[in-house]
Amino acid sequence: MRKILIVDDDENIRVIFKKVLENAGYDVDTASNGLVALEILENKQFDIYLLDLKMPEMDGLTLLEEIKKRGHEGIPIILTAYGDKESAITALKLGAYDFVEKPVSINDMRFAIQRALEKKILLEENVKLKEVEKLHKAVVEMLKSDSEEEFLKNFPRILIDSLNFESAMLYIYSPEEKTFFYPKFIPEIENYIQDARKSEFSIKDTYMLHKISPSEEIEGIMIVKSFFPFIDREIETFKLICKQGEILWKELVSKRKLEEALEKLKAYHLTALRTGRVSVLGEISNTLIKEIENPLNNVEMGLSYFFNREDLVDLKETKGLQKQWEELKKVFNNFKEIMSSIKPTRKKVKLGEVINMCYEILLPQFVESRVSFWRGGVEDVEIDGYPGLIEQIFINLFINSLDIMKEGGRIEVRIDEEEDLVRVEVRDTGPGIPADIKNRIFEPFFTTKKEGTGMGLTLVKHGVEMHGGKIDLESEEGVGTAFYITLPKRWEGY
Repeated sequence: MRKILIVDDDENIRVIFKKVLENAGYDVDTASNGLVALEILENKQFDIYLLDLKMPEMDGLTLLEEIKKRGHEGIPIILTAYGDKESAITALKLGAYDFVEKPVSINDMRFAIQRALEKKILLEENVKLKEVEKLHKAVVEMLKSDSEEEFLKNFPRILIDSLNFESAMLYIYSPEEKTFFYPKFIPEIENYIQDARKSEFSIKDTYMLHKISPSEEIEGIMIVKSFFPFIDREIETFKLICKQGEILWKELVSKRKLEEALEKLKAYHLTALRTGRVSVLGEISNTLIKEIENPLNNVEMGLSYFFNREDLVDLKETKGLQKQWEELKKVFNNFKEIMSSIKPTRKKVKLGEVINMCYEILLPQFVESRVSFWRGGVEDVEIDGYPGLIEQIFINLFINSLDIMKEGGRIEVRIDEEEDLVRVEVRDTGPGIPADIKNRIFEPFFTTKKEGTGMGLTLVKHGVEMHGGKIDLESEEGVGTAFYITLPKRWEGY
């Protein structure tokens, strides 16, 4: 609905034209003089102003100058007494679009307003094109930033260059406080910060605030200060630039995390090479070998039926199967021999640090699968354990969840203490585990995946049990799965 402000000291004109224009579908306000009009303009924008030239306290020409000075973009139409064309011409020079001589007929007024609206629409289309250009320019400038730090320094300046505000400042309040501003700091943000955290966008006097959060752990507010009250196009452009900035910032955060994870992964692999990290296998060898050996023995018993039958023993298929089986036994026996020579090392393990490292190692998979990560609970709890094996427990749990959440989801980890025990909950928002296979998921070689080995959760269970702990699960189809791990802080071990 188009908005019209009628400013005239003649009450009859205000009442009559307000009623006529409202019946025609306009939103109409009235003021008896220029001072009253300015008070209304503090809180509202108008498409058209009908301004009487001769008024007490503040006349139409002075009001017109104030309207232009304050950046209001409505179309002014001057109402002037018959014969006062000199003042009307002065008004046109000051930016008025048209003038109508009193006494004003309803038809003359409708015609003038219609022409003014056509002008307004053309101006709005032109403004839209300019705003698109500003947005494009802002995005191009933001894309020039090669790093997150460079982007944060440039962001306030880009806003000022695009919208000509007095000042802009990006205030980051989580995980730590930081401020980036241009051209000067805005101390008044302290007055608005609490309210701004609660809402996505807000306007306070000549301050405009937009919440920005490129990731779950980073939260901030972009605040701009203007010389004058904000107009609609400035508000929309500000919102768009903030949103585009948030998207680019998110990409730079992901880039930084990937680079950090890559560096840590390189260091992790380097450490593994230097320290003979094959000990991870040694930590699981004793119990894992037993779990693999038992089903292999059962398979061998079944195959012996074919190997010992005289009518089948000379068949090409039987001979090929027997040869493959002998090769498999040879590989397994060599594995047993190597693993028996590896002695695992037990030490103090900070669970929070290990879980964070596992997340960082798998960060590319989290990003690719659009899976978010959250960890809560106690921070510095320690247990006696095999570091490599603890890592494998959570690596395999995370991979198990990531494999079933290819279209996005969430993994949450919570660590709690209870006297001499530590409890870890690993929960995902995946499709859940069907009830008919829930009791089999820890079995060696059991898998529902086309390319799975069926050993991931087996390793998890054995890793937990080797630390004197236990693992339970809850799962609901369509909701997700939660694994509950209980570990003693101190234990005698194997």
